[in-house]
Amino acid sequence: MSDIYDKALKALRTLAAVAAPGATRQAAEHGIAALEECKARIAALEARVSELDANESELCAAQERVAMMIPVGECVGPIEEDIEWHLKRLRARIATLEAAVDAVKNLINESRGVAGLHLNDGIAEWDELMESAWLEPLSAALAGKGD
Repeated sequence: MSDIYDKALKALRTLAAVAAPGATRQAAEHGIAALEECKARIAALEARVSELDANESELCAAQERVAMMIPVGECVGPIEEDIEWHLKRLRARIATLEAAVDAVKNLINESRGVAGLHLNDGIAEWDELMESAWLEPLSAALAGKGD
């Protein structure tokens, strides 16, 4: 867009320079002033559009953060779509975690325990391990607690 104004300004300046004093020269000079004002306004508008684009990005990020805090039943409009997208991602994550829990269950069912855990040649039996405090979250997950 700037090129068009620059070319028009150049043409009007040339016309003003070669035109005899009078109406033509005055019209050219008026046109130059008007085009320069338009160009300045367009530059200001372009700067404002850039600013608004940056604000829109910030607002979108804020909307996502807010959407994660709103109960699904209370949502309307585009926020519901955002929440549905997040729910879909969370459901996929839950499925992955459930598969991991199943893998651990299978490991426990097909082994006696963990060899060398106590830095000796013995095997720490699963029953002993599941009662220990540091495996409490695993015990809860395997028992299905917290569902």
